[in-house]
Parts: sequence; structure tokens; C-alpha cells
Amino acid sequence: MRILLITAALLCAAQPASADQHLNVADNGTANCLASNQELSRLSLIGDDVASVQKMGGVLAIRDFAIAHEPITGDIYLSVPDYFEAKSLSFFITSKRGYTYKVVCRVARTGAQQIFLTNAEIAASKAQAHEASASAEDVATGLIKAMHNRQTVEGYRIRQPVAFGRSVGDLRVRLVAEYEGAGLVGKVIHVTNKGKTPAAVNAGRFATSNTIAQSAMAERLAPSEATEIYLVSRRGD
Repeated sequence: MRILLITAALLCAAQPASADQHLNVADNGTANCLASNQELSRLSLIGDDVASVQKMGGVLAIRDFAIAHEPITGDIYLSVPDYFEAKSLSFFITSKRGYTYKVVCRVARTGAQQIFLTNAEIAASKAQAHEASASAEDVATGLIKAMHNRQTVEGYRIRQPVAFGRSVGDLRVRLVAEYEGAGLVGKVIHVTNKGKTPAAVNAGRFATSNTIAQSAMAERLAPSEATEIYLVSRRGD
């Protein structure tokens, strides 16, 4: 088995962007999210576009939240006034592919939010087509770059598991995100040096027999320093 090593030089020098909301939703299912009452919240459908939006009734228009539909991008923008009394808001979306979703967003005093909804049925077909159209190395390289920058990848479902860390020597490691495609899975692993001396970071020690690509943003960590490791493996691992 040959493993593709992707160096940090191929990745963007900036630190990973703050976490967006990546939600998986099925046709006629419900997506639970967070919306800001301080700034705009943007909602996008991965591999699809919003065709129409239906709000719930029962709230005076002057005290209600607003939805703006951008027909060119297919996104919608939520604007929630700070005097909005309810703790959550809800509405229905119909997509251009004919899917319907209910969206329920908890309202909080937070910064602008980006919400991405992925339908597993669409993701599976898109990922299969993408992985079949390019070499495994090209797909793996692109996937690692996307994971580093916390970008969405067409056809991939992004899962942000609630996982407890585990210790590997002086390193504390925790799975923070998974990108699931038709044949490949990408993993983002956060690594912190909990020891009192510098520690080497070897992405290979976290690889398995199904791993085809790996990358670490740093080769060595000082005490209390942290970095990320990116692994791409064939499904079934």
C-alpha cells in the first residue's frame, strides 16, 4: 500500500476557519440549527438550491424574523431582530430538486452564522461521480485542503462528532470532523502536547491499512501546543 503524504506547504497558511454548522437532513426531515439575532445567518443546500420558503404564521410582521432568498446562489439569509421574543424560529424549505425540509433554529446572541444542509441521497451520488472522475491522489489532496480550511466538498457529508479525546503518549488526540463520501472518508484530528517536553507529531501512527493520504500541520509540538492531522481512508475503515 502506498500512502500519499501531503505536506503543510500545500495547505493554506492560515489557521482553520471557525466552525460552521454542517447538518445532515433527509427529505421531509428536520434540521436543528443556531441563528444569530445580532447578524445575518446564511443557509445553503449542498448540491441543491432553495426554490421556495414558507414561514410559520402567528407572529406580527413587525416583530417577526425575515428571510431573504438569493435566487442566483440559491441561498437564504435570516435576519432576526434583537426584540424577537421567541427562543427559536422555524420555516419550511422546498429545494429545486424537489426535497422539503423543516428548519428549526435556536436564536442566540452570537455572530453571523453559516448553515449548510446536506441530503445524504444527493451526497452519495455526487461523491461517487466526483471520486470516479479523478485519481485517488487528486481527490485525497483536494479533500485534505478542504478539511484544513473547513470547506464543504460537493457530495460529501460533514459530520462533527461529539468525541472524547484519548492519550497517545504525551499527545492528546480528538476526532473533530469527518467528511464522508461514496468511497472515501476524511478525518480531522486535533492533537495537543500535554507533556512537559517537545513531542514529535507523526501522522502515520494514526493511519490504518485503508489510509491513502495523510498530512500533519506541524512535525513537532512544544508543551501545550496544538495542531491538526488529516487522514483520508477508503470506506470500511
